[in-house]
Amino acid sequence: MKIESIGRNAPARPNSTRRALLAAIPALMLGGGALAQKAGFPAQRVTLLVPYTAGTAADAVARFIAAKLTGLWGITVMVENKAGADGVVGTRAVLQVAADGHTVLFTGPPFLYNTEMLDSAPYVPLRDFQPVARCSSAMWLFAASKHAPFTSLRELIELNRRQGGSVDIAVSGSAAMAVATALKSTTGVRFNIVPYTSTSQAITDAAAGHVDAVAAAIAGVAPMVRAGKLNALGVSGPTRSLAVPEIPTLAEAGATGFGFVSWNAAFVRSGTPQAAIAALADGMRSVTMSAEFREFAREQGVEPSFMGPDAWPAEAAAEQARWSALLRQAGFIKPKQG
Repeated sequence: MKIESIGRNAPARPNSTRRALLAAIPALMLGGGALAQKAGFPAQRVTLLVPYTAGTAADAVARFIAAKLTGLWGITVMVENKAGADGVVGTRAVLQVAADGHTVLFTGPPFLYNTEMLDSAPYVPLRDFQPVARCSSAMWLFAASKHAPFTSLRELIELNRRQGGSVDIAVSGSAAMAVATALKSTTGVRFNIVPYTSTSQAITDAAAGHVDAVAAAIAGVAPMVRAGKLNALGVSGPTRSLAVPEIPTLAEAGATGFGFVSWNAAFVRSGTPQAAIAALADGMRSVTMSAEFREFAREQGVEPSFMGPDAWPAEAAAEQARWSALLRQAGFIKPKQG
């Protein structure tokens, strides 16, 4: 738009020109948000439903995104926590609302497989839900108690090979349990996996020596490592974490070929209009690719890893196959009878 043309030499159509200029001002002021609302979305308050308790990585990332989208769109975006049954309770709640994109499931890997662990599945993840965007990725940090007779994964592998016995490792949640089981299979270490309902309690018990080791989110374990209360064994991902680059991967530390990553992603009910999905994805892309989000992610022990609706559906299907295979191998998903 050439502003100078709206002056003394402009064509003599003052009313139509003024109306056009006034109509353009909101779009210039609101940017991407105005474009989203022009497509009819959002038309009302948006809820990011997190099927886990407050304080989890998914909750923290969702709250950051919600605050920024509220500013971007000029419409309230709020976070609602509805925990229970490893995410099933909150996920079912999303199916009870209209498929218009104003209620978004913001979740992690258990969403893709936890119904396979139930006798009667209340939904089929990638049939009843449409992937919108992956926003961030995270790793588990494995750490040993200061009271344990090993300080590194290689020491643990060698000690277990020479002396036998088992090693108690605390975990919270089915995903951490599955990853610990995968490490057991990869290294041959006889882990006795101890499930906890509270991640913080699992970390506290490892620091106190009630268990030999713990596997939990980086944000929870790293402060204990830095305080000298736990010894880091390694991070679960295929590459080192930007949050703790000084800590090796488990593959580097002795578990050759090992690599598992968690993530936080948005899904909506199937049948949601494509315009709403596109607006949600565009907003989340804008937020998660910002320098402010990168700094926030580092502090939270997660990493930006945006993937939009062009690629995330296929990646989500691949993730579902991978996690389901891992859980079957670990014995958490039983073969269906009949």
